Amino acid sequence: MGEKIRDLHSIKIGKASFMIELNEGTHPGERLIHIQNPKFRYLLREKEFFHLSSMVMRAWREFEYIKEKAPAVKKEEDFPPREPVSPETYEAAGTLNSCLAAEKAEHRILDIQNKMITLIIQQDHADRAEQILAGKGWKKIFHPYGTEYGYQFLYQLRPFTLFRREDMYLEIYSQLPCASLSPKQWIPLDKKIQRQVWTDPTVSDGIDQCNMECRYIYHLCWAVFFNKGFSKFEKEFILGHKDLLHTDTMKELLDTVFFHFTDTLIDHIGSGKTDEIIPAYFSFRNY
Repeated sequence: MGEKIRDLHSIKIGKASFMIELNEGTHPGERLIHIQNPKFRYLLREKEFFHLSSMVMRAWREFEYIKEKAPAVKKEEDFPPREPVSPETYEAAGTLNSCLAAEKAEHRILDIQNKMITLIIQQDHADRAEQILAGKGWKKIFHPYGTEYGYQFLYQLRPFTLFRREDMYLEIYSQLPCASLSPKQWIPLDKKIQRQVWTDPTVSDGIDQCNMECRYIYHLCWAVFFNKGFSKFEKEFILGHKDLLHTDTMKELLDTVFFHFTDTLIDHIGSGKTDEIIPAYFSFRNY
């Protein structure tokens, strides 16, 4: 390992402090960069460091652009009303649940709207589950937020699929998704949340639903990151289950999505100020 030339700059990542240090390399003319503190050292060649630095700078510029270009916030009346769920829809959900369980296709029902069922199927079981559904008369069609309409799926997130049988629709995810701040991109939520999907399901009338924590995060992320506004249903759901926010589990899960904005988010929900969440989030910089 070459001799230290000089300290370049100190940085802070989360709660940890690091020093960026310039060192001589082991070969003539080579220089190395250490990013280190007493418990950690990361070594890069000088060229690799320039590449890393340029990516960080670009990410920061994109962050600044997003924060400076606040989105137009939709109002409650901008969203179509959510119709009451028909008995036929609940019956279809129960039948799907029984069918997939019998075939040992691991799944959770995430949301039930009238004539529309959204469920998560474990990625390893997804292809087999789709074959089962096709055999039951479900026909795959283009998903309006899928690859056919220019959406990208990042970090190995499986594209959404949509099925139709008569006037009933079935939407399938492989992980709990979230819209990226970059247009027309989908990303999976943190692994902590994905693990939560498969724990302690809420069982009602023979239907294995995702637990309330996952459903809460799903509707919250849909409103903030995709819709840029809260529908009447989402307001009622978020405010009606706000007691969840007082649990350590929920706080930990929300931190993986909203980071240092989480406390502000919880305060806004606690005081019923859902219309102020999106402007506050997009102007927030204290990460």
